[in-house]
Amino acid sequence: MNAVSKAATRRCSVGSSGGGNATGGEAEGFSELEWAPGSAQVDFGQALAVIAGVERTVHFLVVSFPYSNMRYVAALPGETAECVCHGLNRVFSHAGMVPRVLVFDNATGVGHRRADGTVTQTRLFSLFCAHYGFETRFCNPYSGWEKGSTENAVGFLRRNLMVPTPSAEGWDRPADAWLERCDGLARGDHYREGVPIRGLFETDLDHMLPLPPSMFDACDWRGVKADGTGTVTIDSNRYLAGPKWHSMRLMAGVRALRVELRSMDGEPIVTLERRWGAAPIRRWIRSRCSPSSHASRVRGERARYAPSSRRRRARCLTGWSRANAVCWSTTSATLPPWPSPRSRPLAGGPTGPRSTRPPDGSRRATAPNRGPGSTHTAGS
Repeated sequence: MNAVSKAATRRCSVGSSGGGNATGGEAEGFSELEWAPGSAQVDFGQALAVIAGVERTVHFLVVSFPYSNMRYVAALPGETAECVCHGLNRVFSHAGMVPRVLVFDNATGVGHRRADGTVTQTRLFSLFCAHYGFETRFCNPYSGWEKGSTENAVGFLRRNLMVPTPSAEGWDRPADAWLERCDGLARGDHYREGVPIRGLFETDLDHMLPLPPSMFDACDWRGVKADGTGTVTIDSNRYLAGPKWHSMRLMAGVRALRVELRSMDGEPIVTLERRWGAAPIRRWIRSRCSPSSHASRVRGERARYAPSSRRRRARCLTGWSRANAVCWSTTSATLPPWPSPRSRPLAGGPTGPRSTRPPDGSRRATAPNRGPGSTHTAGS
């Protein structure tokens, strides 16, 4: 049987005689899920928290045990494979055991199930699974009912642990506090069995795997290239190694909370806090009011209205915005000042006659602008 098949929802057709719909046709029904002890479900939720004085969106990893209804949660800055491995490390070390089966949402950053049934996993998470020895299963696409326990746990923990908005000095503080609160919630009774959740969780622990001698280092090593300033780019964020390492190949160890930079020989360079969220990209856009754009525009206008430089200047000033003219006045001393705000160009379109009012208040009409192909004579 394939992934999640033992706990998958079994659909059954219910006829009209068995409580079908009002029209007498067949209705689709569901049977209740049954989970073996020692299995767990994993999902992400989001909440607001103040981390180091800054309000952040916390991606909290929820690990739910359907048999006992035990819930654990870890605070993380993202949902990547590094974050999933880091959060599971915290939960495993706190519980003291490793679940035999972990069921993941299809949208989790560690892997997903395609429509044809094949499953892909990231390299880091594959190493994580081999280190602890548990089995992974992924839900079918758009089938949230296949892990209803953790779907319910996400909302339950958000309402009970994250209201009001929590505040902490770093990412480890809320994770430690929430894990202790989860142990406190386990003293309550099971919603159906009527016994403490902690007692049922002991049965879960009896069917789980022991921890290995060492914890897994959830670090994704990548090869990066430093630019001329010794800065490397990782996930659209920039980290400074130093001018000494400019234009060199480096190794970057990417973890959930830290980024470690090393030389290709393994020499440690620096360890920095990992940044989340794409850094703003500077786009150098050539504006119409830049000096180079102004020069090219003037050359084009000169070729188009070569007979008179005065007409060309009037055409530029009356046909373009005030902001461009003000900018040009700072880059070119040959342009006249902007006319009075009371003056308006006459009707007639881009090639029709226009009029400007000089700053001294006098009225002066300019010669009509002629379009391409028109001729200019001394009498016109």
